[in-house]
Amino acid sequence: MSDEMPPDSKGEAAAAAFARVLEAEQAAEEAVFKCQEEAGRRLAEARAGERRLTESAAARVLVWRTRLNEAAAAQIAELDQLAARVAAPVALDAAAQQRIARAVARLADELIAGD
Repeated sequence: MSDEMPPDSKGEAAAAAFARVLEAEQAAEEAVFKCQEEAGRRLAEARAGERRLTESAAARVLVWRTRLNEAAAAQIAELDQLAARVAAPVALDAAAQQRIARAVARLADELIAGD
């Protein structure tokens, strides 16, 4: 028995093999196209997620800044009120004025006697 094929069979086999190659190439191109579409879809989803995350973070930062500014403004207002109370003149009654005068006199005596 001979390993050789009749010429028509060789041509048919080559044509069939070539057809399989073309089919495989077509299938590969379709697979690549599907992968590209999927990659594009995933990229779009990732970018949308990034936008949502960025917007959410910006909103949280804005809330945080607003709260911080409000707290700082409240503390500044309290300090302003305290500064106004401290800066206000103190009204002393006669008894308080006499106690201060006696304390000043004692201090003067101690300072003079200390020489």
